[in-house]
Amino acid sequence: MDKETLNSIKNLCSVLIKGSKDLIKAVWIFGSSIKKKNPNDIDIFFLVDDTIDDCEEKSAGLLTVANILTKHTKLNLHFQRPVQLSLLWSLIIKGEPWIITAIKTSIPIYDPYNYLGLLKKLIKNKGDLKKDIKAERLISRAEDSLTDNRTLKMDFIEHMFLACLESVQIYLLLKNKTVYKPSKAIVELKKLKINTDDFFEIFNLNEKANKGSLSEFTGEDLDHYLKQTQRFISKIQKSALEDTKINQHN
Repeated sequence: MDKETLNSIKNLCSVLIKGSKDLIKAVWIFGSSIKKKNPNDIDIFFLVDDTIDDCEEKSAGLLTVANILTKHTKLNLHFQRPVQLSLLWSLIIKGEPWIITAIKTSIPIYDPYNYLGLLKKLIKNKGDLKKDIKAERLISRAEDSLTDNRTLKMDFIEHMFLACLESVQIYLLLKNKTVYKPSKAIVELKKLKINTDDFFEIFNLNEKANKGSLSEFTGEDLDHYLKQTQRFISKIQKSALEDTKINQHN
């Protein structure tokens, strides 16, 4: 694009900018016209601040005035619908082709905050931003999955422990003994000469989980403790049945 054409566009845009400085953040020319000495069609991009009051109404007014001014110049100007700052970033993340082209192939007319320069540099250095965003989301999702898995692990351990404890409490109630504390339950079972090794191990496992000192818990570990839980509960049930038979005979 020749200097005379560029200066004419700058003069025209300065009128628009003067009346909308609170709205307009940047203005630039984009597209194939910037590479031609005497371009036929010239596309102009408005970047506007959507945090201000009545942004949409003011943007519509800006476009109307721009189109009126276009009729009084020999240049074939095409003022694009103003793009809001928040929408611009969304379009860049999505990799919208036209917005990427509008940034890469451009000449700044008004850019006091260097938006265009920073966006060009960002696209050049980062390439496809969409891939970075997707990667970040996948990492975040993986972290959430790990947290969910840890929560499930803690729940499994607690359920196994509570199943053992409740079976002991029911059994001891049959013996007219009310026990709430796991340590007390183990003591009472030992008095009755019932092996408490499985229950004691699950009790310790639950303590470690609650204190956050359980470093690893694999699928094999789960199978192991499930078998212990089932074995211990079966043992308590068997003892309860035997005691019931003895009482019936007596």
